[in-house]
Amino acid sequence: MWCAIEDFNNDSKKDIAVENSGTNNVGIFLGYGNNSFGNQMTYSTNSTPWSVAIGDFNNDTILDLVVTNHGKDNVGIFFGCGNGSFSHQNTFTTGLKSQSSAVAVGYYNNDRLLDIIVTNYGTNDVGVLIGYGSGSFADAKVFFIWLWISSVLGFPR
Repeated sequence: MWCAIEDFNNDSKKDIAVENSGTNNVGIFLGYGNNSFGNQMTYSTNSTPWSVAIGDFNNDTILDLVVTNHGKDNVGIFFGCGNGSFSHQNTFTTGLKSQSSAVAVGYYNNDRLLDIIVTNYGTNDVGVLIGYGSGSFADAKVFFIWLWISSVLGFPR
């Protein structure tokens, strides 16, 4: 199970985002700051999520989520609302039969707009989706990997 930790509702307390592959959704637990959390809020991915990462993909200073949708060959973006809730998912393809597995975010092309990198289990490659800063991305540029891959830990910023 993958998770990401950050403050999603601007209360200075850490919250948790988890992928729930068994129930095809992403779960959000808002933290109380005393080692306890609220009930899980879920957002459907319509597929099997395998990993989750955090970034501000539309430059509104509110944190968003990106999740790999292994069963649908795409990544989904959930735009944050600033109060701990998120929009419905917007998807971007990772390629036919790619079975996206792990995701990381960073400034791949040094333009200070967040990009997404994803490992593709089904096609044994890495896809890079260049961000436009508006919440949209260029089609994935794919790089074949000679070794079997399973995850991405990050890439230089």
